[in-house]
Amino acid sequence: MTYSGTHSEIASVDGASVTRNITKTGDGAVKRCPTLPAANAISGANYTNNLDGTASATLSAGHTLVSGTADLYWASGIRYGCTVVVGGYGGNDVTISAGAGTALPDTSTACTIANQVRVDTPIDGDNAELVGVGATRRCHVDFQDVSNATVRQLEVIADENDCYDSDMAANPWTGNPITHAYASCGESAGSAVLTIVALVDATP
Repeated sequence: MTYSGTHSEIASVDGASVTRNITKTGDGAVKRCPTLPAANAISGANYTNNLDGTASATLSAGHTLVSGTADLYWASGIRYGCTVVVGGYGGNDVTISAGAGTALPDTSTACTIANQVRVDTPIDGDNAELVGVGATRRCHVDFQDVSNATVRQLEVIADENDCYDSDMAANPWTGNPITHAYASCGESAGSAVLTIVALVDATP
């Protein structure tokens, strides 16, 4: 079966514009549009960097965070793939450790935190003709191979999508075939719809 896809861009300055339209075909396609739950807000007064590679915070009653793996967001960074342990009085205390990305922020930094959601994304980036990642809110996506090693990770801002086609100079998706991704929404105002599309051609 043959699939097709398009990649379009418009650059506009002072009333003049330039358009780029690319059409690609391939023998495999991926489309994923999961809804990611809203993050939990942490006020600056309730966040402490313990200065030993861990942080502690108190969440509001009714929070949705559970012990496991989560992403921590703040204005200037993301610590993703953190180990979180939720407990304490009322089940509102959380300890944050490990992870990758930006170092844990200073004490009194306002943050948000959300558990990661697994999304199956079978993409062989070496054969990619088109790949696009977008979201309706600030999100983080960690694309991994079968051994859970990161192939590519990226922050996605609403309306600032990440798009690639094979006519571009560099392919950021090369490496081991991607089997899945771990994603989260970094905003507490509401859930986010994450969109991942890919067109691959194993026999160009």
